[in-house]
Amino acid sequence: MSSLRECASADPTFGLPRFLSAEDWRLVVASMQLSPQQARIISLILQGKQDKEMAAALGLNRYTTRTYLRRVFDRIGVEDRMGLVLHIFALCSGRHRNADCLSVPLMGDTRIGSLFV
Repeated sequence: MSSLRECASADPTFGLPRFLSAEDWRLVVASMQLSPQQARIISLILQGKQDKEMAAALGLNRYTTRTYLRRVFDRIGVEDRMGLVLHIFALCSGRHRNADCLSVPLMGDTRIGSLFV
């Protein structure tokens, strides 16, 4: 079977973000229990795409795209895209914690310039 990166390059609507390894992506998809379409949408979000761009790339209505997203948000207990991205970084940083990778702080006051992290 071909690698995820090879599959991603064959499908123009699906590309792994550069900051995630194939192993990290497998962890994200498995732990979040993503369907193939949800995985494509999350991949596009991680590439910085907006609803309209995602819908066009996937041949969907933007409201259908939002429905897919809302189901993912509900499943993992986040309210928005930022929560989703932080959740993904937390999953990956937990996997790399023993490798001295920087973990994303998810608790405390995260305002810029704040001393409370």
